[in-house]
Amino acid sequence: MSFVLALAGGAAFALGFAPTSWIWLALPAFGLLAVLIYNAASFRSALGLGYLFGAGQFLINFSWIANAFAVREGFSYAQGLAAVFALALGMAIYPAVAAASAWFIVGSRRSPWTFGCALSVFWTVTEIGRGAILTGFPWNPVGALWASRPIMAQLASVFGVFGLSLITVFIVSVTAAGLIASKTFMRRAMFVSAGVGGMALIAVYGIWRIPTGAAPVHPDLSLILVQANVPQDKKWDRALLESHLETHISLSVSAAIPTDHKRVVIWPETAYPYLIDTSRAAQIDLQQRLGADTLLLFGANRLEERGDRQVARNSLFALKDTDLVARYDKSHLVPFGEYVPYAGIFRLFGAETLVDVLSGFEPGPGPAVVAVESLPPFAPLICYEGIFPGMLTALEERPDWLLNISNDAWFGMSAGPYQHMNLARLRSIEQGIPLVRSTGTGVSSVFDPYGRKIASLPIEQKDVLISALPQPLRSKTFYYSTGSDSLSFIIALVILALGCIRVSAK
Repeated sequence: MSFVLALAGGAAFALGFAPTSWIWLALPAFGLLAVLIYNAASFRSALGLGYLFGAGQFLINFSWIANAFAVREGFSYAQGLAAVFALALGMAIYPAVAAASAWFIVGSRRSPWTFGCALSVFWTVTEIGRGAILTGFPWNPVGALWASRPIMAQLASVFGVFGLSLITVFIVSVTAAGLIASKTFMRRAMFVSAGVGGMALIAVYGIWRIPTGAAPVHPDLSLILVQANVPQDKKWDRALLESHLETHISLSVSAAIPTDHKRVVIWPETAYPYLIDTSRAAQIDLQQRLGADTLLLFGANRLEERGDRQVARNSLFALKDTDLVARYDKSHLVPFGEYVPYAGIFRLFGAETLVDVLSGFEPGPGPAVVAVESLPPFAPLICYEGIFPGMLTALEERPDWLLNISNDAWFGMSAGPYQHMNLARLRSIEQGIPLVRSTGTGVSSVFDPYGRKIASLPIEQKDVLISALPQPLRSKTFYYSTGSDSLSFIIALVILALGCIRVSAK
């Protein structure tokens, strides 16, 4: 029965993320897991409970992946469902390791506080591992539960989203284990009060940190985000490419802004439907169709000569005064979407077709700050680069804003676009820098440096979003200054202390 509850609890926990964002269900569901692990009879039972909880969560949270297969030539929705199951069952190893490690450390010392420390630390360590191992896939860590509630998410500015996971898991697991372990009403009341008090402190910090008024904006500058709503199954139809381009252009020129404002038009990932032609003719034609006063930031694919072969890049360009004045090449590619990791191994086992179909792009050199005349410097994030906290910690200079362009048409009308938006949204809180998201089918949005949404377009709506550009915080956040170093130090200290407790218990 406990294994069934763990599987159901994982599925319920998944509903705490966008678009449902049912925190009222997710936190008790995680508390249920904590109780099951706390009462587990053996290491193997704890391992199984964590695995089934993770499988339940990831089967729900990764369900949008099936849509990406359904709209890709040569694949089917059934294959997509198989991929969802395979990925979910693989990723469930991480919560299994966290649960079993916590149970092992606690041993016979069944203190709810020790258990809470153990589970929160090992859960966070495995989340960090999930975001790094095999190129990483940090989709929906526990801390992302709070993304749609900026007041509760502000601790990400101190310790990042994984630090938010650590704190959330600690509070929930201590409260849940304390309720089970306590024999008296007063002790149960104490643990409930501790849990409510912990959440209240998180909220108090958020209320203290977020100002009551709107964030200041850059004067005399208007952003025009174009959401053309081109379905993925029609995006690369050769007969429709010129129509897609004309749709983007007509939406761009139709946007009315104050005459004294700089006109910055933003198109999403691969919005330009052709390979970038470095000839002047194509650039002049595009600039003329948009208007001479327009600065265009847009996504497109390009080919690059490398010796006797050509490599493909997924890039962002800046077009100004008929010149391509800046470029950023995506550096964190989507595995099995833009490239096949460890392709040599797949070829060795005869999967040449899989490698050829699912690969083709080369990564760029890494994160960068793009400077364009008359525009505040920005850090580009293409597609799912926005879900990686570490993408921005390597920057040598601080940008004024973050630009995330993405083609979320792959996800269809699913939870994927909403979750993708929320995961990227956390980067604005961590860095204290506003985030602008331009997507082909939604959800296109603008967030201030506190993660507050100031403008947005609904999913699958053909329209333009006109917005001011918020300014960054004047002072750097603690997380921006330290990255994950401070969190790693805390985790190391706690693991050392837990190790001492385990040894002393023998």
